[in-house]
Formats: sequence, structure tokens, C-alpha cells
Amino acid sequence: MSLVDVFTMKKFIFWFLFLLILAGGGLAGGLWWYANQPMAMTRDAVDFTVPRGAGVKQTAAIIANSGVDVSPRVLGLLARFSRQAHQIKVGSYQIKAGTTPWQLIQILVSGKVQQGAAVLVDGMTFSQLREQLA
Repeated sequence: MSLVDVFTMKKFIFWFLFLLILAGGGLAGGLWWYANQPMAMTRDAVDFTVPRGAGVKQTAAIIANSGVDVSPRVLGLLARFSRQAHQIKVGSYQIKAGTTPWQLIQILVSGKVQQGAAVLVDGMTFSQLREQLA
């Protein structure tokens, strides 16, 4: 192998690594920008429920089907990159207009579920109580 071949190979490796780092930086920058942009919603507040056993991909699809304009694939990618994909809590949630994808992930990880109220009336049967709680 001649000196010219070695120099050409080093030059190729340098530019390949440079472009790889540049692409990674662009991906990270784009993901950061997306994570901090408010999501479009169909209403001022959107309610959804994360069922037991749902992964980040299913949770993102549930949120998108509830009326939040969010890409399930990108939201799942954001949760995985932040290493919080496996920390999402089960429950019923409500998010308001102006929420960013990053704030949404923080809400899902913190488990700040929406609280409901139930009125227990004296003389109520057990089946009526179950119906009201449902």
C-alpha cells in the first residue's frame, strides 16, 4: 500500500466521521426543537387513559387518537432518547393546550393522573356504586 493510498483512506475516514457527527447533531437538534414546540389540539383540554401493559408506542397512539396532533413515532423516539420510555405510569390524564411533547412525557412519567369525584348516597346498592365509579 502506497503513501497516497494511506492518505486517501485517512481522508475518507475523517470525512465519513465528520458527516456522521454532523447528522447526529442535526437529529438531536431537530428532536430538541420538536420536544419544545406546543402540540396542536382539537380542544382546550384533552383526556386520555393509559391502560396497564401499554408501551410507549401504544401510549403515543392513544394520545394521537384522543385529539392531540403528535407523531407517535417521534414521541416514542423522544421518550426512548430521554430514557423514560419504561417509566410511563398507568392512569387517566388530562393535558391542556400549549403542552409540549417534553412536558407530556414528564406528566406521563410523574403519574399526575386526573382525579375524579364520586358521591356516595346513603342507601345506594353495591351495583349502583360500581356503575357510578365506572
